[in-house]
Amino acid sequence: SIEPQVEGMTSYVGTSIVANGEGLAELGIQACESLGVDPCKVAYLQGFRALPLDNARTEAVTKGLEAAEGVELVASPEGGYTQASGLAAAQDVLQANPDVNVIIGSSQAILGAEQALTDAGITGVALIGNGAPRQAVAAVKEGRWFAIWADAEKSAGKEAASVAIRAARGEEVPSSVDTTKLLPTPLGTKDNLPEDFEGQWDA
Repeated sequence: SIEPQVEGMTSYVGTSIVANGEGLAELGIQACESLGVDPCKVAYLQGFRALPLDNARTEAVTKGLEAAEGVELVASPEGGYTQASGLAAAQDVLQANPDVNVIIGSSQAILGAEQALTDAGITGVALIGNGAPRQAVAAVKEGRWFAIWADAEKSAGKEAASVAIRAARGEEVPSSVDTTKLLPTPLGTKDNLPEDFEGQWDA
C-alpha cells in the first residue's frame, strides 16, 4: 500500500511495491504474447531475498506469471542491482535454461543479462527492466529490450521535497502520492514511452 502505515507519518511519496511486481508480471505476459511461444519460459532475477521489499515484489511477480496461461516461470535467482550481479545470475539461468524466452529483473541486472546473452550467442530473448535509467530507456526505444517499468526518479524526489516543505509550513498535504502518475504509464514499452523521456539517472 502507498498509504502511511507508521504512526506519525505525514505522507508517503512513491510506488506500491506490489503494484510494481504486478506490472512486471504484466509486461512479462505481454512479452510472451509478442513472441508467440507456448510454453513461454520466463526467468525473474529478483533483487535480494533478505529485503522484505523484494520479497513482496517477487511474490507479486510470481503470482502474476503463474496465473497466466502458457507462461512458465523457470528460474528466480537473485539478480541484485548491478550489471555484474545480473551477468552472473543470467549466466546461471542460461546454463540451466538455454531456451528461456523472457528475462525480467532490475534494469541494472538486465544490462548484465544482455551481456550474458551476447556472450552466449543467444538472440530473440525479450528483456524487461525494473526502473528507467537512461541506458534502459534507450534500449527499449532502440528495440533491444521489450520494456521497462518506467518511473521518473528525479521528479519523484522533487515531489517528495515539495510535500515535506508544505507539511513543515503547516499546509495540508495528501496522505500519499503515487509517483507512477508522473508518467503516462509505468508500463514502458516502445509504444508507451514518451518521445521526450530519456530517463533521469544512469545505471
